[in-house]
Amino acid sequence: MAGAPVLAIDLGGTKLAAALVDGPDVLERRESPTDRAGGPDAWIAAAGRLVAGWDGVRAAGIAVTGLIRGGLWRALNPDTLPVPDNFPLADKLRQRLRMSVTARNDAQAAAWGEYRFGGAGVQDLIFVTVSTGIGGGIVARGRLVEGRTGLAGHIGITPVETPSGVRRFEDLASGRALNQLAQNAGPITKRRPCSSPKPSTSRARCATARCCR
Repeated sequence: MAGAPVLAIDLGGTKLAAALVDGPDVLERRESPTDRAGGPDAWIAAAGRLVAGWDGVRAAGIAVTGLIRGGLWRALNPDTLPVPDNFPLADKLRQRLRMSVTARNDAQAAAWGEYRFGGAGVQDLIFVTVSTGIGGGIVARGRLVEGRTGLAGHIGITPVETPSGVRRFEDLASGRALNQLAQNAGPITKRRPCSSPKPSTSRARCATARCCR
């Protein structure tokens, strides 16, 4: 079935997204919020419902937050998405969709997609994503670098020294963390220590400076 489209599924801490793709072309896209409390079986069921009706598909790929090794999934930061250790993600999704499934860490999958279809024409790149968490991926000499632990480039779990102790980088600077810092900072007064055309951005910057100085 050469040339048949494939399913691309992205399961993150905020949303579940799916697309029907053919090479670099996105033919159709759907998404829904992630039910964080539902657990992995519920997330797989939701993915199955999301892609229902897309026919003529030969294979699927799923990108997730956390570590994937041998098709088994576990959380790196349960605050992003609570995943039990060694959940058989690839097998479970294969049973649900009845097709071949490849599972990868989301940031590494994004790095590879950028290399293949981003149009830069380079052989080496570093990809960083900031969303519910912070992730990264590395492509060197045209090959995805996974490293000894399978997490090469995943900068979100880098330990950072702060006045309150050692914390993960993504606990300080991810979208979820910055939102919480902005909420904790409260309303902006007329004397703004930071200036920005977007007040929410200003609050986040100020709150981050307070946390990390």
